[in-house]
Amino acid sequence: MSRTNSANNSSPATPFVNANLSGIEILPLDAPLGAEVRCDVRSLDQDGAAVIHQAFLDNLALLIRGQEMNDEDLMRFGSMLGELAAPLPPEHGAEGARTSDENKYPMVSVVSNVVENGKTIGGLGDGEAQWHTDFSYHEIPYAASILYALEIPNTWGGDTSVLNMYAALEALPNALRRQIEGMTIKGDQSMNSAG
Repeated sequence: MSRTNSANNSSPATPFVNANLSGIEILPLDAPLGAEVRCDVRSLDQDGAAVIHQAFLDNLALLIRGQEMNDEDLMRFGSMLGELAAPLPPEHGAEGARTSDENKYPMVSVVSNVVENGKTIGGLGDGEAQWHTDFSYHEIPYAASILYALEIPNTWGGDTSVLNMYAALEALPNALRRQIEGMTIKGDQSMNSAG
């Protein structure tokens, strides 16, 4: 599930430090980005959703552990944070990447390499294993994606990594930064994370 982009082209603000607002605890990670959020997202009201949205803007990535959500809960949570984006079409490698009731929950995609009765229960399988930015080939890339992991291997694999591009830009040598200032790059969907 992805959110459409809201214009935020500046570095994140100073993150909350052990904030506990509206019964939501936000703990910045000891990393270049990210915070752990402690709450039950199923019980969020709009004020709580606003706290989580601000935590995302401030920290760029959020880790919310221990949730038990169905597709309806996931859609409700995502829509409280912003406008939901259209699902990935099958021609982009997402064949089967839908819920059991895609008409009721069209914005929820199942990404899985699990095979039941000779058929994968989701789409994309391990095709997402390569480094990518979700929907970076869109003219206006999505602001966020929500990954709700149900089953992750105990051994190698299953890791999701995030990168702080603000920090990457700030770490560039000044000469290189001046050289690329004002330049843009255009990605397209001829080669996306699904191949």
